[in-house]
Amino acid sequence: MDKISKFIKKIDPKDASKIADVLERLSDNDLKNLDIKKLKGSKDIFRVRFDKYRIIYTNDGDIKILEISQRDENTYKNY
Repeated sequence: MDKISKFIKKIDPKDASKIADVLERLSDNDLKNLDIKKLKGSKDIFRVRFDKYRIIYTNDGDIKILEISQRDENTYKNY
């Protein structure tokens, strides 16, 4: 099981449902009303912010989820 699946299984089911909704909207390219920002110093890495969670992904034609986590001081350290 990968890191993202483990994270989703550990959190509250309501929050997991919200994450699934955001992931579906990203895959459908429905970006309206999502809090998306490009990460500084990167060419094609973005983050989606909602509640206390962050989804970090790349968009170089195809969307690839890099990480889903709760916001803390180490959230963006690797990107």
